[in-house]
Amino acid sequence: MTAPRSASPISISALAGALAATLGAGVLVGWAFDIEWLRSLAPRYIVMLPNTAVAVLAGGLSLLLLNGTASRRRLLAARVLGTVVLVIGGISLLARMFDWDLAMYRILFPAALAKYPYRPIGLMATNSTVALTLTGIALLAASSETERRRRLARRAAALGGAISGVALLGHLYGAHALYAVDQAAGMALLTALGFALLQVGVLWLYPNEGRVSLIMRDDLTGALLRPLLLLTVVVPVILGRLWITARENAVVSQETGIAVFVVLTVAWIVVLLLRTGAAIRAADEERARVLESEQQARASAEAANKAKSDFLAVVSHELRTPLNAILGYQSLLADEVLGPLSETQGQHLRRIGHSAQHLTTIVDQILTLARAEVKETAINLDTVSVDMLLREVVAIATPLAGAKGLQVHCDCDPNITIVSDAAKLRQILINLVGNAVKFTDTGSVALHARLDGADVVIEVRDTGIGIAPEHQERIFDEFWQAEQPLTRRAGGAGLGLAVSRHLATLLSGVITVTSAPGRGSTFTLRLPASVAARTAT
Repeated sequence: MTAPRSASPISISALAGALAATLGAGVLVGWAFDIEWLRSLAPRYIVMLPNTAVAVLAGGLSLLLLNGTASRRRLLAARVLGTVVLVIGGISLLARMFDWDLAMYRILFPAALAKYPYRPIGLMATNSTVALTLTGIALLAASSETERRRRLARRAAALGGAISGVALLGHLYGAHALYAVDQAAGMALLTALGFALLQVGVLWLYPNEGRVSLIMRDDLTGALLRPLLLLTVVVPVILGRLWITARENAVVSQETGIAVFVVLTVAWIVVLLLRTGAAIRAADEERARVLESEQQARASAEAANKAKSDFLAVVSHELRTPLNAILGYQSLLADEVLGPLSETQGQHLRRIGHSAQHLTTIVDQILTLARAEVKETAINLDTVSVDMLLREVVAIATPLAGAKGLQVHCDCDPNITIVSDAAKLRQILINLVGNAVKFTDTGSVALHARLDGADVVIEVRDTGIGIAPEHQERIFDEFWQAEQPLTRRAGGAGLGLAVSRHLATLLSGVITVTSAPGRGSTFTLRLPASVAARTAT
């Protein structure tokens, strides 16, 4: 999988690649038109060789291609250019190791090369060959889509960057041994700059990976590292250069210069430590404030949720009394205890009864849900025959299913028993079967029960409309319904499944669903064969 790169229009990696390509091209122009400062910045510096300039130019172009819009052609071109860098560096390294004097070093500008005392003519220094070989490896590995190879790219670039950095310090401080390990050759200042740009470009090609990600993050770590990294590198280097300049101009003695350098370095480290400590303290204080705010918000949410549950419980309880009275009077009138009824009156009474019963069911579901949320529902354990329980549920659901022309049947081993709350288990299954009947127009609803290790698994399958994948978790939310027009036609408040899941949780169980639009649904209730045993463990 390809890792995300920098989203900015001009990333650090792309900028480094552009500068490296410009540097390589400028050196080649210097060789072509005999412009000394383009080859070495100043006469006292070693020149960058033409083959090195070609490698730096190819590496910079490779980085630019890797930073662009991903395409097979760009990736292939970037790898070809990276291969050019690796080949030049690898052959040069082997030549230094085995003392080869190959004519290929002098293909470009042989007459101009002969004027310089470097031997063999046209062959870059040993430290340059190593750094360039590592850069070629880094460029090829960085173009890979695997994290393992990109990790190799970062390590190769870091090692090559260390070699280039040492050479840069050598030029800055005039320390010949830091940039010239051979008697007749050394890493030029422009060469060290070119290699450093390529290696920085590789390291920043994937800013969200590796150690670079620590610097690029928008968190406390990144906020601390970005200024600290820059200042801990730049300031000591500047202090060292100032000390050397002061010594060269006899401004201070050696002892005084060392003392001043040490004092300034220690002072700078103390400043950095104090700044870091202040940033960490500010972050801790902010984190403490956020934590306190979150705790207050959680407490408020829990209090509001309890108030809601208490309100629902009280309202539901108060609604049941008049609803029971309505059902009682409706039953008396329907039985003609108070006198005969006409056909029209009987129809109206039946409608009143159905509506009151429907409202009573919703109120009962709200009350059950409220009690479950505040954990006030008692569990009455008993040994229950699963087969008998399923048959009771089928008997209850048959009239409703028969009105739609549906078949309801069950399949269960008569020997399966469960230690649980029979009433709550019955309510869960009635809700699941009722939900299945609601959303099934043709076919059947089936109940299956089986043992699975120490669990009893009960499945309610239907041939209904099915449920879209994005809705299969939301259907268990309170008052949520997937198909509003169909739900209004079928009735219900969207509480049946929520109540069922709450009750299943109280019984140490779980309800899951598998479904596809137009292919029906299967609700699976998994319960321990003994709730008491599961609770004890």
